[in-house]
Amino acid sequence: MTSSNLTNKTCFLFILVNFVLLSFSVVSCKKGQTATGDDWYVGMLTRQDQILNYGENLQAQVRVMNGFTRMPGIKVKFEIITGGGTVSEPETLTDDDGLAKTTWTPGIGSFNPLLRASAYSGAGDLINSRDLHAYNFVPDKWNKVTNGLIPNASIMLDMVNDWNTGVTFMVGDMYKLYKQGSRYYRWDEIADPNLYYIKTVDMDKNGVIYAVSEEQEDNRSDIVKSTDHGSTWSLCTRPFEISEPDMRISICNDNSVWAYKYGQPVKFSKDQGQTWQTAGSGISAMNFADVFRLSDNSILFYGYGCGLKISNDEGQTWSSIPTPGTMWNLFVTDDDLIVICCTGTGFDVYTSGNKGASFTLAGSYPTSYFVPLKNFITRQKDNYFIIVPGYGVLETTDFTNMNAYYNTDLSNFFVDDKGVMMARSKDWQSIYYYQKSAK
Repeated sequence: MTSSNLTNKTCFLFILVNFVLLSFSVVSCKKGQTATGDDWYVGMLTRQDQILNYGENLQAQVRVMNGFTRMPGIKVKFEIITGGGTVSEPETLTDDDGLAKTTWTPGIGSFNPLLRASAYSGAGDLINSRDLHAYNFVPDKWNKVTNGLIPNASIMLDMVNDWNTGVTFMVGDMYKLYKQGSRYYRWDEIADPNLYYIKTVDMDKNGVIYAVSEEQEDNRSDIVKSTDHGSTWSLCTRPFEISEPDMRISICNDNSVWAYKYGQPVKFSKDQGQTWQTAGSGISAMNFADVFRLSDNSILFYGYGCGLKISNDEGQTWSSIPTPGTMWNLFVTDDDLIVICCTGTGFDVYTSGNKGASFTLAGSYPTSYFVPLKNFITRQKDNYFIIVPGYGVLETTDFTNMNAYYNTDLSNFFVDDKGVMMARSKDWQSIYYYQKSAK
């Protein structure tokens, strides 16, 4: 026998012995007898950070491998770390493809639920673990959304809804206008050449939508309207010849449009922004204003820095109405109940049923965080929501009995057409969502 043949035979025997040893090692691992070494791997195959509505589930799936071998018969335990809920298979074995699965339904305990999948050897030694994180919008809690998790809605500047037709519009990221999608936290951009750098959005009782758009490079502001629920948009006549980018509008409950800006007289339109009239010199506003017509045709007006005013001649002359404290906002119900907020010992809510001749304290709420608000009170069908910055939200039907939703981090507040509450945090880095459970 030549030395070459001996060498080849020796190499063959060496390879054969190593193959047998490797096969024995793999078979042993398959039977769960050992789980040591650096070649073991547990991989989470389910996509991380999926967004769920409460009650929805997702399939958690892991694969256990040793080197390049997919390992069957490995015990995997699925454990809920945060958020509560259920798993269909708390403990299972991997199949022939090395896969272990369970159906995970997060509970009501957290907006940030976490599930852990752990693989074990037959001797009970931990091979490795993998976590699965999701987002779960739970009812009856403020769900805090950060880091731009929801596309188009990381800042949420303004909102208006029509609960009769079931539509909600929001001014969000990049100062664009969005329409609420199939889920209350989904927002679809409305693309229209007339919609650029949107600052505010509002709606009259007939469902006509108005938005203020600004073009800072051209130093102009425009009012844009839609009469078909946001499908098409057209420009209104400009209320100010030189319309610098600080113009704002408010929609009166008689559907008239009121426009104002710093250093200019207040103007109003009774024909959806086609023509404009100048109001009397007794009122002024910047940033925001509230205007309401009472059943006797008198008009109430509050402008930031102006105080509460009343006119009995279609806005040509105005008289001041004394208020119990420094006034911040105005609202009037369909039956002429006047509601104002003032600063006093805290955030004070007053009502008047006699055109402001006297005011009754409806409630005082402790807060040291005061900001001017465009939407002091938001109506959703028969319910009224009052935002108290730095305190929370009050819900009422009669401005006597208040139900509080506490959250000291709120700086503004909105309600969609289904009654879901939304608010921006004080630092503008988060958006809160609160959906009440069905009773």
